[in-house]
Amino acid sequence: MNELVIFVLTSVLLYYGVKLFIRYGLPWLIVHYFEKQQDKFHQGMNNEQKKQKTEGEIKVKSSQKKSGKADDKKFGEYIDFEEIDENE
Repeated sequence: MNELVIFVLTSVLLYYGVKLFIRYGLPWLIVHYFEKQQDKFHQGMNNEQKKQKTEGEIKVKSSQKKSGKADDKKFGEYIDFEEIDENE
């Protein structure tokens, strides 16, 4: 009988503990997580703004193209043909 009372009381306390955690603890954890992510985002944006070029600075970006057969493969196969006059 004593074990049954201990089991029931433990179950009730565990139930209300989980219920309180879901009601108060979980929302706090979610808000805390999103605040940290927002701070990281703003910190990254601040760093990006510092990296931006100053007035009068010119920056040129160029992409190097590979020469050779690799470029030809993008456009497909070239076929040389002649027109045939159907009237003759």
